[in-house]
Amino acid sequence: MTRLWKRTRPLAVAAIVAGALTGALPLPAAAEPPPVPVTTAADAVAAGPARVFPLLAAPRYGDGLGASRGHEGQDLFAPAGTPEVAVSDAVVLEAAAGYDGGRGNYVSIYDPAADRTYNYFHMIAAPQVAPGQHVARGQELGQLGCSGSCWGDHLHFELRAGRDPYGPVLDPAPFLHTLPPAGRVGLAEAQMVRTAAESR
Repeated sequence: MTRLWKRTRPLAVAAIVAGALTGALPLPAAAEPPPVPVTTAADAVAAGPARVFPLLAAPRYGDGLGASRGHEGQDLFAPAGTPEVAVSDAVVLEAAAGYDGGRGNYVSIYDPAADRTYNYFHMIAAPQVAPGQHVARGQELGQLGCSGSCWGDHLHFELRAGRDPYGPVLDPAPFLHTLPPAGRVGLAEAQMVRTAAESR
């Protein structure tokens, strides 16, 4: 059987090619590579253009999604006054000062490349940006604090689907763990952080 196949195989291949050329037989389709699986929405966001961590500090992680109280973000604890920066090139959707339903001083920015909204709650003072403003990746939006309804200085960071500060909630923790640092706190920034912390 093997010898017969070795002798007739070239004839069989020639017949298939001839049939395909005359239209009598279709050529087998080339196999397409399997799609790359996207396991979470955070993976899809991380696969987009370069993004950076939202704080100029290495924070301590606090409550995450759920936290048995309907928590819709990830708490990141760091010294008061730590700069909070834009994760990506984005447009400011909302920026407000005051209590604002517990958010305190806060900013919401929209990342069109990823079709995601990032919320930054509890800033120490009024945001440094305004609605409609375009911000660059790494640009300072405000400073970490504890305004509104909170316990201890921290950034409550939310990841929402679409262009909507109140859109479907996504778990920000996996996304945050994919981000490189936005930068190291320099001497001037470190002094600013200490001064802000001492003034509280």
